Amino acid sequence: MGTDVDENQIKLAKKITKDPKNITFLVSDSTNLPFKDKSFDIVLSINVLHHIYNWMDALKEINRVLKNNGYFVLADLLFTKWAQRIGRLYPGQAFGITAANNLNLFIANNNYSTLYSNISKPLMWSNIEAIYRKSIAGNGR
Repeated sequence: MGTDVDENQIKLAKKITKDPKNITFLVSDSTNLPFKDKSFDIVLSINVLHHIYNWMDALKEINRVLKNNGYFVLADLLFTKWAQRIGRLYPGQAFGITAANNLNLFIANNNYSTLYSNISKPLMWSNIEAIYRKSIAGNGR
């Protein structure tokens, strides 16, 4: 299952997919996914969150559709503190100001364990690659 809010990206994905029999592409807003709770074993978010103004809502949806013991694979940008301040000067911007402290708090508060994490340290933003596993509530990390 692949989703994107942009219909043109879905058309492109369908066009370049070599064997589309087992893949479905769907136009969908990542802050309101049309899937049942706990319906996926793995959720990939590759360079998406920084395009979503309310990216924490997208993380909540990922958490909702991911099964217990499922894997959340993330690759994206994390803005530095000063880049966050500059970005917030422009209310209503069309991008999300993803921040490591908010991401880490989300991971901790939703019973994820970090299996792998690598964060580069460029000037305005960092690049994160991470694999998280969603624990069953109460089982710890």
